[in-house]
Amino acid sequence: MGFLEGYMPFIGVDGCHLKGPFGEVLLSVVALDVNSGLIALTVCIFEKETQLNWEWFLNNLKIHLKYLTCRNLTFISERQKGVIAALEKHFPFANRSIAQGISLPTSDLLTRVSTTKSVLEGQ
Repeated sequence: MGFLEGYMPFIGVDGCHLKGPFGEVLLSVVALDVNSGLIALTVCIFEKETQLNWEWFLNNLKIHLKYLTCRNLTFISERQKGVIAALEKHFPFANRSIAQGISLPTSDLLTRVSTTKSVLEGQ
């Protein structure tokens, strides 16, 4: 069973700068499984955060997920350099939410969304 059949269609996309002599950037994609457990789908280290790097990263995610445009996916991210344009290019029919001014780690944010979703479904 693949990701699209066994996980909630909610994906967190984030990038963070790595400390060290080279100043790389870690790009990551995480999701929630059906038990609200956090799973890392993919990570990659780049020299810097650019739209071209986000496009390469998200294109490979799309290939790995065997994404069909008819599948309902929701992405949440902050306004990293190039991520919005890359999402629009590679996942044009997916829902996108931009988290502004949130200082929670992505895992906490996804857990809160999952809890909210469970509460709403129970009503």
